[in-house]
Amino acid sequence: QGWMVNLSLPEAAKQISYRIGDSGSFKSTGTFPHLDPRTGQPMANPSFELPPDAGATSLQVRYRDADDNERGPFALQFEPRQALISGHKNILQRFPNSWLSFGRDDYRNLLYFSHLISYHCAISKAVIALDDGPFDMPLPIPACDMRDPHAVPRDSQVYLKIPQTVHTVRVRLTFADGMQSEEKSFQRR
Repeated sequence: QGWMVNLSLPEAAKQISYRIGDSGSFKSTGTFPHLDPRTGQPMANPSFELPPDAGATSLQVRYRDADDNERGPFALQFEPRQALISGHKNILQRFPNSWLSFGRDDYRNLLYFSHLISYHCAISKAVIALDDGPFDMPLPIPACDMRDPHAVPRDSQVYLKIPQTVHTVRVRLTFADGMQSEEKSFQRR
């Protein structure tokens, strides 16, 4: 749908503007209908949208501070693949208890990893271990499609069959940036 750029400024701003690339005119981000208590004026919107097909580019940002002084422009680099990987990795790290889940009732032999598939662009490898066994079972994580990175690929597998006698499954992720997650254990209830 597009990229949302969210800015954090070091001080209150009356107005924020940006441009895509190193030349051309700046465009205001607009304001919210409520007042910023720091400036007494409508609060400057600290975000703006880029089109979904935005490629790697330079963004220029400037703002007017509470004393009406212009600050900037400040150059920011936008790299869509890195932004996507970083965003997906952030979600995975914030919600590790969602990585795996066990099936219930007639599906007790199924281990679901659909949460990992939802954020697969951040994962280069996912490996599980059953009970006290070795990490020797890779999960089938699909390749990232930058044209539609948030879609779950049609032919994705989102569960594995495991023996009903398994009580614990441990998982370890290797992220697309080369970092490795801590081991996370999931116990069947």
